[in-house]
Amino acid sequence: MSLFMHVKHTAGINNCTNFETFINSVILLFQISTSAGWDTILEGITNDTNCEPASETNEFNNCGSNIIGTAYIVSYIVVIFLVVVNMYIAVIIENFSQASEDVKRGLTQDDFDLFYEEWELYDPKATKYIDLDQLSDLIDSIQPPLRIPKPNEFVIIQLDIPICKNNRVYCVDILNALTKNFLGYIDGTEVNDIELKINKSIHYHRISSTLHRQREKLCAKIIQNAFYNFCNRRKSITEENKSL
Repeated sequence: MSLFMHVKHTAGINNCTNFETFINSVILLFQISTSAGWDTILEGITNDTNCEPASETNEFNNCGSNIIGTAYIVSYIVVIFLVVVNMYIAVIIENFSQASEDVKRGLTQDDFDLFYEEWELYDPKATKYIDLDQLSDLIDSIQPPLRIPKPNEFVIIQLDIPICKNNRVYCVDILNALTKNFLGYIDGTEVNDIELKINKSIHYHRISSTLHRQREKLCAKIIQNAFYNFCNRRKSITEENKSL
């Protein structure tokens, strides 16, 4: 940097950007490392016209050097760019490796955090419960991979999610069901741990499940149809007896 300390102020070399002091040199090199104005700096330190060479009356040579200046700027930019590019590559590889590990693991903590962020919209008072009617909208609005898009009524029935009193569902039950749906299975120990936590909840009272509820509806429909057919047959028999 000392080779260009006394070069004439021209092009990119001025009172603010120059090599006259160590601080100014560092600032100027930092500017060049961002590819900002390196061409004007190169023009300034390679300028060897309209300058004053060193002489008896002029102690310092304020002429630039085309060879030295070009070699210095080009080598500096190449080295800096190699360092920056290698840093970018290192960051990309690290992120790719992390993403690959996350995919291999399946679900990550971020996925569960996204679930609870969406849960807050349906349970603003943090009761840990939502109405059964909201369940379809909830699992449709959460982010993948736990999301189950609409129509999802049959999937909800298949998941066999417990239903508590007042037709409400518990957040841990929903998350547990969505996790099993994504992974295809869940370790038995984890299921037991979740059930223990649920049983410790004072307000948790399971009365049914989405699968049992559908069976109840189906049975009720069969009974209604049977009763309706019975009433029709009885009415027709009564009318036949009257006609006789």
